[in-house]
Amino acid sequence: MMNYHSALLTEASILNSIAISYANHNEHSQALECYKKALDIRETILGNEHPDTAAIYNGIAIVYYQQYEYQQALDWFVKALHVRERVLDKNHPDIAITCNYIGHICHANCYYQEAREWYEKTLIVLGKSDSEPGTGPPLLVEIYNNLAAVYANLGEYDRALDWCRKALAENIGEDRRDNTITYNNMAGAYAEMGEHDLALAWYQKAVNIIEKDFSQANQDNAILYINMAAICERENKHDKELECYRKALAILEKVHDAEHPQIVLIRDSIRRLDGSNLH
Repeated sequence: MMNYHSALLTEASILNSIAISYANHNEHSQALECYKKALDIRETILGNEHPDTAAIYNGIAIVYYQQYEYQQALDWFVKALHVRERVLDKNHPDIAITCNYIGHICHANCYYQEAREWYEKTLIVLGKSDSEPGTGPPLLVEIYNNLAAVYANLGEYDRALDWCRKALAENIGEDRRDNTITYNNMAGAYAEMGEHDLALAWYQKAVNIIEKDFSQANQDNAILYINMAAICERENKHDKELECYRKALAILEKVHDAEHPQIVLIRDSIRRLDGSNLH
């Protein structure tokens, strides 16, 4: 019986790995199918109160989160959290990861105070460290950026900037690609404060990083250019605004079809600025 259970648990581990691969490639139905097969095995052999079972709950939650099915994702994250808080050390990184995702769901649904509370709980779980900047857990910079974004949504721009500075202090090396999030957050805060020159300077720092590897076409990079174009419009810097829209369009055309609403809007903006017809 022991060998039989061991073989089944090995199968569950393989299914879990396959599910993660499917999720990483946005093949959500296949991911859920594999996760649920793995879950049947682990719940039967290990029970509901086991960290490996909780890992499946968390994986299923992530798949629903990727599909913007936030209520189902939340239900599974809460299920994972309840187990993890009971069976893991209070500072275990798996607890922090689940709390962070719950914060994301609150943030996405505009529950900014609740999001702030979950992000702060994530920090508590990670624990305070007296180590040198740059040596904290990998999740730390993300949490700092999350708090910066949520304080900006709450209109507390000075506090948002404080969290951005914490992120930069932790994420040593200004050309690191993940600093683009922090630079974007700082630019957004300054823009809302009416400090357009500072906003443009921080957007430009982010742009300088992504343009070193323009092959990385993704929605976030396009949004960066769109945000920068909006500031240029306010400052009547229309040549730069046009340049930003064209770069955003070049990215979005790689990830969306030609009739995607964002592409249509950007094409209209380009026509408005230069009067040309795009085909």
